[in-house]
Amino acid sequence: MNNQKQKKREVKKEIFLHASKANGISLIKNLLNNLDVKYLAAGKYLITSEAKDLKTADNNLKIILEEIAKKAKQQDVEFAIK
Repeated sequence: MNNQKQKKREVKKEIFLHASKANGISLIKNLLNNLDVKYLAAGKYLITSEAKDLKTADNNLKIILEEIAKKAKQQDVEFAIK
């Protein structure tokens, strides 16, 4: 019997967001709402995805990044994956 606890796998990506509009901070906050995000520096953020295996974590992160890219384009916010 395997009674060991399964470790969660984690995938991280650094992204860049920049909004030149007056309400840019609000736009970026709305884009990153309800996500596991850490602020690194001006415009740089670290997004993390956890799952039981790396493939699932990576796929989840890709979906999240695609959604952020789509919303950023609609709101005229610069977005790049480092």
